[in-house]
Amino acid sequence: MAETTTTPAAGTSGTALVQAMQMGSGVDIQALATALAEAETQPKIDSYTSKKEASTVSVSGYGQLKGAISLVKLAFDNLKDVSDESGLSIEGLKQYDAFHRSELIRMWLDRNGYASPNENQMKEIEKSFFQSRHEADPVIKFQREDGQKKGVVLTKVNNYILPEELDE
Repeated sequence: MAETTTTPAAGTSGTALVQAMQMGSGVDIQALATALAEAETQPKIDSYTSKKEASTVSVSGYGQLKGAISLVKLAFDNLKDVSDESGLSIEGLKQYDAFHRSELIRMWLDRNGYASPNENQMKEIEKSFFQSRHEADPVIKFQREDGQKKGVVLTKVNNYILPEELDE
């Protein structure tokens, strides 16, 4: 009778040889080799993954900062568009919604060293300057209680909001 030999599949030859010779400790050599290879490469993989995550966070933080700077620049550009040495243009401010108008007014007052209006004062400014009759001549006064900024009187002249330091 002819003898047949089979060749073990690739990757299992070491294990098959040891088992065929009935030698060895019974340890799965392939599993052992795989575990050793993974133990050696996993720290490198973890290190690269950690560096990638740190880079992503860094890039994300940079993107957020760049976005915030762009918003501030846009706000100052908008303020420049609606203000000049005469004051704040009421018509220019009307192109913005009430929230953005109030932020532009606060920025303008702050830039000129005046107190910023609180929420109720801002509502009064909105009502008096933007919701009143065109020929109305509103006058609004306010100041900070802590005195850190100058109090201000806001008046309407030739469709501009003009500030004047409050003498109280």
